[in-house]
Amino acid sequence: MPPAPAIPCAEKPAATKKPPTSDSPRMNSLSGVKPSGPLMTLPLRGEGAPRGAIVVGRRPGRHGFTAADLVLAESFANQAAVALELFDGRADQQRLTVLEDRDRIARDLHDHVIQRLFATALSLQASTSTMPSGEERARLSRAVDDIDDTIKQIRSTIFDLRENMEPGLMRQVVVDLIKEFSPLLGFTPSLRFVGPIDVVVGAGLLGDAEAVVRETLANILKHAHASYASIALAASAAELTITIEDDGRGLPSRGRRSGLANLTDRATARGGTMHTSKRDGGGTRIVWCAPID
Repeated sequence: MPPAPAIPCAEKPAATKKPPTSDSPRMNSLSGVKPSGPLMTLPLRGEGAPRGAIVVGRRPGRHGFTAADLVLAESFANQAAVALELFDGRADQQRLTVLEDRDRIARDLHDHVIQRLFATALSLQASTSTMPSGEERARLSRAVDDIDDTIKQIRSTIFDLRENMEPGLMRQVVVDLIKEFSPLLGFTPSLRFVGPIDVVVGAGLLGDAEAVVRETLANILKHAHASYASIALAASAAELTITIEDDGRGLPSRGRRSGLANLTDRATARGGTMHTSKRDGGGTRIVWCAPID
């Protein structure tokens, strides 16, 4: 870092000093704050732009600054500027470390904890299908529901960990969901994006959109017995539309549909809509729509 040049200010008689006015620059008002004699100003040079300045003054009537004084003050100003740069660099490094830790924890929860819970839930669910009706079967069904709720809570925690990390997560979130469910489904759902998804979808809407895709894929896995599924996300300046189709057995006329009810509630809370219908050729079609934040 080159030495900061000093700017000595000539001493002025005390009688000529004027009190600061409302339109005076701050530096011109120093004599109005405290009477002073000789002054010198040294900039604190940062990496990109000056970070401030150091003003050194002597009492009225004292002798002016010597060349040695200027060299000493320049050295101090340079050291102060370096200290400020190091402080900012250390703060940036600490923030980066925190973000890396949050991302590592989120990955571990997603790649290990959730996958094991999900596999356990599927195993229990398969066991209940071979058991006769009774208390034991009902108990296993409740255990599966409890595991599902636990998985949802962990996923909510993962989203909270990643929520403030970086913009532009929507595409990656959906791609990760496809990778997560494809081995379990036995096929890879087709995926299509339309419009500026990552630009217009904020963190709040991202959480709801992730829940829609995840819940629908989970329903296809558990109930549809499908061999094909497609996911399309379309974003405009006004709204986000998610369309998911499968060629499975379709929605039951009766039975538990709390997952779809939750997704409908999410859409309603945002002033949007959700519609379910039969897909041409068999299966189910879900269209979830909500205004952009």
